[in-house]
Amino acid sequence: MSYLGGFDGNFLWNRIGAEYSSNVPVWSLRLLPALAGALSVPMAYQIVLELHFSHCTAMGAALLMLIENALLTQSRLMLLESLLIFFNLLAVLSYLKFFNAQTHSIKYMGIFTYLLVLSIAAVHAWNLIGDQTLSNICVFAHLLARVVALLVIPVFLYLLFFYVHLMLLYRSGPHDQIMSSAFQASLEVTLKSVFGKPLPCWLHSHKNTYPMIYENGRGSSHQQQVTCYPFKDINNWWIVKDPGRHQLVVNNPPRPVRHGDIVQLVHGMTTRLLNT
Repeated sequence: MSYLGGFDGNFLWNRIGAEYSSNVPVWSLRLLPALAGALSVPMAYQIVLELHFSHCTAMGAALLMLIENALLTQSRLMLLESLLIFFNLLAVLSYLKFFNAQTHSIKYMGIFTYLLVLSIAAVHAWNLIGDQTLSNICVFAHLLARVVALLVIPVFLYLLFFYVHLMLLYRSGPHDQIMSSAFQASLEVTLKSVFGKPLPCWLHSHKNTYPMIYENGRGSSHQQQVTCYPFKDINNWWIVKDPGRHQLVVNNPPRPVRHGDIVQLVHGMTTRLLNT
């Protein structure tokens, strides 16, 4: 919805209560949660009917959903809770309709709902196995349908969503630090090797220096060691410095680094310059 609304992603959602800039399509972002919250009311009505209660009872359940303050609040904001509730109700309703249709022919919140549906399906499958009026082929077909609908398809969709997510969001963002170093190295703005492949490590340094003479007699620079470290560490921190300035204080407003600029890298913990 944000893409269809024209949102370009240039807004940091890092402060509660911050005013939205003009590039944030508020109406588009609120449309889907509001729609999901509104559809949850008739969904609750249908679930109660599928449980073979009266229309008055179903109307009462829908009314309780309609006047619930928490649901109203979640539905009017850019939150995922109303979508989660809607799809949970949809999962329960879908299975109840699937089960009730057979009576007329022979033919954390999300995870708990899924486990509930699996438990109900297991009980129904056990009853099917003990039903002497059904042939073995019919029982096998019912069990296979449940395995495909409740195991194969959810796993496929789960992996598909992650695949699409990682294919579309391949650039670095403000919350990369919560991910692993290997994942961050796969993002577009991370350092690349001379062969164009992501480096599986970070540029790292510490106060230790190279020896003046190695055991084989070869000499060295005796300067601070610079290595490639595959894990997050405070010694991976480098400061991009203007060679014409002696201070490390950032200009106000900050001057961006542009293509072709000559810069110096200063190790953040030891304040030593990186030598070529």
